Order: sequence, then structure tokens, then C-alpha cells
Amino acid sequence: MQTAAIGWLIDDLLVTSAFASGNQRRLAISCKSNVQVSAAGLPSDFVENAWKLWSAASAGPMIDSDALI
Repeated sequence: MQTAAIGWLIDDLLVTSAFASGNQRRLAISCKSNVQVSAAGLPSDFVENAWKLWSAASAGPMIDSDALI
């Protein structure tokens, strides 16, 4: 919980499953106490943090799913 300390900038809960093959799958969940998404879209800080996570995919916590194929 509170996953920012391990590099997940926008998520509050991270569920990780490990398989006998050594592969892992992650489910990151963001829990907010107010409305974050509206007809206007996502909050700018969410978009910025999501882009930071994705653009650092080789060194950050997100994994490009195409690389797993």
C-alpha cells in the first residue's frame, strides 16, 4: 500500500502475482476520495505521473506488455 516509495507514482495498492516460471503480473490500483476523472478528462498531475511511469518503463515499475511476448 502507498506504493510511491517503490516507484509507483499514482497508485495506492499494488497486487503482484508470481508464477512458477518466474514471471510476474502486477495490478496497480489507485484509490481516491474524490472524483478524479470527469468529462474534461484526467487531472494534469495524473497524466504527468502516468507518462513518467511509462517513459521509464525499462528502469521504472511499469513493464511494456509487448516486451513480454
